[in-house]
Amino acid sequence: MPNVLAHNYVAHRVMRVATPNLALGSVLPDFAGMYRDYQGKRVDLRLFREGMLGWGIHLHRRTDEVFDAQPEKTRATADLAAHLRAYGIKPGAARLSAHLLADIMLDGALIDQHEPRGAFAALTEYILDGETELHSGKFTPDFTQFVEGYFEESVPTYYSEPEKLARITARRLAKRARTAKARADRTIGRDQLPALTEVIDIQADRVRRLGLSALTRTILILEQQTDAGVPVS
Repeated sequence: MPNVLAHNYVAHRVMRVATPNLALGSVLPDFAGMYRDYQGKRVDLRLFREGMLGWGIHLHRRTDEVFDAQPEKTRATADLAAHLRAYGIKPGAARLSAHLLADIMLDGALIDQHEPRGAFAALTEYILDGETELHSGKFTPDFTQFVEGYFEESVPTYYSEPEKLARITARRLAKRARTAKARADRTIGRDQLPALTEVIDIQADRVRRLGLSALTRTILILEQQTDAGVPVS
């Protein structure tokens, strides 16, 4: 799930205390994905397998596995994709948009809750105060600046506004198409933004409710595995 706030919140809940590098690792794969899509450049996360940063990356991937397996996630994305197709969005673009929106709309719900918002504020301070390995010289200055820009702008505050969500989704799909030509037909035209906005507005409460339910179960599963000594990797 490409949602920074949710992954950071899971790290705080499951690990009890999220140190700066654990918190960074828990969201790093999402930034690597965004960096690839927006900038056409790659970050090799295989270089960061050790220490708290590596543990956070493993936790991120395990969280994705558990969250994506929850029935609420399947219902949310399937219904959202069907609704988008009914409004004239091409099937490929509808499917990709549904998966992206289900994740970032969850972040839009979490930003209004005290505990997730507090965890995000802590991560923001870690990043912008240079407390993580992001500023250790292990990452390119371009990537470091890319990540910092997200927190300086506090991007999740946009995730409750249908029009901004529509523009974010269309832009992300367009950027993916530039770096992966096979996806060129999986984009949303400017003329389709009103339809996308309307579907987001109609589906928002349901998608957020299903996402929160799936996230709650995901946290419980990961907590049980950790308490039982099962590695989260």
